[in-house]
Amino acid sequence: MRWYLLAYGVPLLLAALSVPLICRVVPRNTVYGLRTSRTLSSDSIWYPANRVTGIALLCVSFVWFVAGVVLSGATDIRKADLTLIAFGCGALAIGMITAFAYASRLRT
Repeated sequence: MRWYLLAYGVPLLLAALSVPLICRVVPRNTVYGLRTSRTLSSDSIWYPANRVTGIALLCVSFVWFVAGVVLSGATDIRKADLTLIAFGCGALAIGMITAFAYASRLRT
């Protein structure tokens, strides 16, 4: 059960969280989205930055899901768990670095 949550539940949750950001329906707030002093300063930065964040999250969820499918046939489930966590967190870090870099270049 834990494997399915890790391999498929986490990427599906990330994909679900990314869709409102991509569709630009999340207003500026301090709870959900890419929240920095810059993005919170204006809508002209908030919406493009969070759209890119949503796209990055959607890509991460796809990569994480595919990794889960590939690793589902592993014989050593403990190593597969650790590999999936490391791979997923690495992909998430790359996605968020990309989103922060994009947001830092936006001008009002």
